[in-house]
This record gives sequence, C-alpha cells and structure tokens, in this order.
Amino acid sequence: MAVQQNIVDFRNYRPAAIILIDLVKHSKRPPDEIHVIQSIFEDILTDTIQDLNINESTFNHTGDGWMCTLLGDDSARAMDFCNLALTSLQQRLEPYKQAFRAGIDYGMVHLRRTSVSGSPSHFETPDIHSARLESAAEPNEILCTQTVFEIFSPHYSDMFPGKALDVQTKDRTLKAYIVCPRPLPIVRVIVSDLLFADEERLGKLLHGTKKILIVDDEPMITELLTEVLQLYIDKDRIVVANDGEEALRLFSPGNYMAVLTDIVMPNMDGIDLSRSISAIDADVPVVMMSGYSMGDRYTSLFDAGAVLAFTKPTTRESVLRYLAFAVAFGRGNGVKSTFDPCC
Repeated sequence: MAVQQNIVDFRNYRPAAIILIDLVKHSKRPPDEIHVIQSIFEDILTDTIQDLNINESTFNHTGDGWMCTLLGDDSARAMDFCNLALTSLQQRLEPYKQAFRAGIDYGMVHLRRTSVSGSPSHFETPDIHSARLESAAEPNEILCTQTVFEIFSPHYSDMFPGKALDVQTKDRTLKAYIVCPRPLPIVRVIVSDLLFADEERLGKLLHGTKKILIVDDEPMITELLTEVLQLYIDKDRIVVANDGEEALRLFSPGNYMAVLTDIVMPNMDGIDLSRSISAIDADVPVVMMSGYSMGDRYTSLFDAGAVLAFTKPTTRESVLRYLAFAVAFGRGNGVKSTFDPCC
C-alpha cells in the first residue's frame, strides 16, 4: 500500500527579513506633525535602499509605521538596514520626541498581489512574529527572534549585547533578543572627518580630560610628538615615557584616551607594552609606530592589541589623523588599520 506524502511547493517562496516598525502613539499627534513625521520616515526608507543598493524589497504602510521586507539575497542586509535606517530614524525624530519600536524576524514568505492595491504582500509566520515582538517592545526598543539572532549574531556580534528573553505577547511566548544598531550615520561623519577634515577639526576629536601616552626611546621623537600634540591639547595631558617599562609604571586605567608607542625599544618593546595595557585597560587604543618597514608583522601587532600601525617618519597632520582615528573608534570593535607606504 502506497503511503501518501504531503509535498510542499516552495518555488514561489522567498527568504525574507521582516522589520516591522511602529511609531509610538503617532496617531494622537496634530495632523501637521503626523504628515512631517511620515515624510521623514519615507525619506529615510528611500535613502537607505539607495545607499545600501538594495534591489528586492517591499514597504507596506501600516498606519502608524511600516512593514519593511528585504527579499532574496538582499535579506542578508537586514542588520545593515537597521544600522542605517533605524539610527537615522531615531536621530531625525528626536526633535519631535517621537519614539518608535520594532520587531524583526527572518523566514520564508510567499508574495501575492492584493486585489485592492495590486502591490505584492505576504502574511506568514515571520510577519506574525515580527508584529508580536514590535507590540511587546518598549519605546525605542528593537526585538528580534531567535532565528534572526542565530543567523546574524556571528557576523554582527556587537548588535546583540544581551541574553535571550522570554517575551510574552498577546497570544504566545517568544524567545527574543534586544538589537542595538550601530550608528552608521555618526560613523560616516567620523570617517569623513578622519579622511578629509582639516587639522583644526581633527584636533577637536582629541578634546576631553584624558591623557595621551607617548612611548619612544628616542628623545627627539618624543619631543617632536609632544610639540605636535600641544597644538591641540593641553601639555598636562601629554605623558612621555622612554621605554615600555617606564610607560607601564606611568599608565593607569581610566585616565588615558590613547597610547602612541614605538615598537623596537629596550627593556620592554611596544608589542609587550600593548599586551600589558590590554590586560590593565582593554578600552584604551594603542597606536604603534616604527622606523622600519613592518612587512607581514601587522597581524602580530594587532594580536597584541594595536588598533593602528604606521611607519616613521610621517607628517604632523598624519600623526594627528592616526590618533584621531584611534580615539574615534577605540578598541574592541574590530577596527584595524595600517599606514605603511612600504607595503
């Protein structure tokens, strides 16, 4: 006796990331404000799709927000979309004190043409889960399903800072994770400044109260670097050491914004110094410099904790740009850079 099998035809289904965004209590605002905020929302969605070069997407207006669907290969850009669109939305809506919340899920959807608008739509499990999480989220909170976490956290680990939550929705309990977008619009400004800004604007990136530690066994180098930095920060924020051991004695956690060190030095070299500083204060970025071509040594430098390495001699503006880069991005977010004209 033949056993009848149920065969599901997935040929019309597409992988999709569903991002459901709701403007909290948006409908209670005056009509003119509603119109302005909706226009901001639509502009951000349009700009995000263009900036990320997303080709397959649908956007359905839900009254107080939008259901954003990224399809096919573009569904892999879901976290990039959040980083750009949601951080822009928060920044643009802040003057209006308008909060939003969002739910994200990933799965298979089947696009159908609606008889009313003729536009493609879908309503499957990913839609339901993203809608339930959006409803359960606090203002300015973004929740995603375990599916989204498992797919994207290996590649965007900094965006998922917490452990799984059991979120009670109106008809089910979902395992969810908080998503924290990285502010790409702000990063764009910083990168633009680092690449193109003049010295005065770069110097502003070093403002604050924390110190910069310069480490080199050549007094001429430490004197030149001190003269350069004194143009932008107070002299009492510049600390000088002649080798790694002296630098380690002078260093204290929480008091330094960056360390600029030579690599080859007596007693303790820059690599061992960087490892030691990492163990004391992992948030302080270390910039390494050398009068020799570093060749294939960059990996070992970065493994020791450096976020940037360059060869000497260099220009005053370049030193300022390197330090501004290190301070802007810090340590612990995967940014590594080399500046070696010999490579």
